[in-house]
Amino acid sequence: MSSPSGQLDKRVWDAYAQSYDLILPILPFYREAVNRHVEALSIRGVRRVIDVGAGTGNVAIQLALRGMSVTAIDISVGMLKQLRSKVKGSSPGRLEVFELDAQSLIRWPAGAFDGANVLLAFFAMQQPRRALKEVIRVVRSGGLVVITETKRNFHLQPLLDFVEHFLVAHSCRDELQEHWVRVKNANLVLDPGRRDDRLSVEEIEHDLAESGFVIKSLVDSHLGQCATICAEKTTF
Repeated sequence: MSSPSGQLDKRVWDAYAQSYDLILPILPFYREAVNRHVEALSIRGVRRVIDVGAGTGNVAIQLALRGMSVTAIDISVGMLKQLRSKVKGSSPGRLEVFELDAQSLIRWPAGAFDGANVLLAFFAMQQPRRALKEVIRVVRSGGLVVITETKRNFHLQPLLDFVEHFLVAHSCRDELQEHWVRVKNANLVLDPGRRDDRLSVEEIEHDLAESGFVIKSLVDSHLGQCATICAEKTTF
């Protein structure tokens, strides 16, 4: 994941990575999104998947465990360190990890993958439209893309408020407080609502349709602040 503020955001993502897996996976809207992506890509004919902005690998690892060949890319060293530590000494199927910017996937030819996963990564990229074009290029005809991204009218505060209330009732709230502060501060810095050049889910839906994709489903996510698109690339 790359972003307008360059090195600053890389540092933010690396700090975020220290607490990411202690907070995000216990949140219902995050779990629902991860499960939605995994299930959408777990269909017959999808064997090779690229996970763009893979983070700590919460989708990539599950897909690999289901027997898929998964290529996970991210530019955050901290996120990828967490991903690698989670699979060290285990056999999660075939999982390759690359520290790489999504705006240039030239190491892979057109149609190299049966599916692409992008879970809240475009919002933080320097050139999200270029990255989307690359995702479209490397998915074969008949392949799937599953993308969760922020809506045009995204607001961060409702999500922060939800997590604050959720953690009050959590059995490990005291142990999680330090991690929540780190996650909250990272989100305040990265806040998609403050990014004028952000690629919204509405734009993604339009660009996919213009590129010959059939939108199979569009589902609200993250308390209605985001949405998940599942689209199939048609054969021209």
